[in-house]
Amino acid sequence: MLQEIYKLTLENNKYIRKIDRRQRLSMYWRIFLFMIAIASALGIYYFLQPYFESVTETYHQIQSSFSFGDFQFPKINNQQ
Repeated sequence: MLQEIYKLTLENNKYIRKIDRRQRLSMYWRIFLFMIAIASALGIYYFLQPYFESVTETYHQIQSSFSFGDFQFPKINNQQ
């Protein structure tokens, strides 16, 4: 009986070590993929930054050209 328990314990230990190894490798793989995703996002931003700057500059120029405080609707058919 004791020998059987010992053999089962050794077998369980073997399986537990395999599971632990797979979990560690899975964690490292997820960290690696997460780092690739962050690096890709930063690389895309670095590549597209000039376009973003030109779009925001154009937006600010358009925004500054309209002064909504002084805006008046034109009179239609000389009505007041």
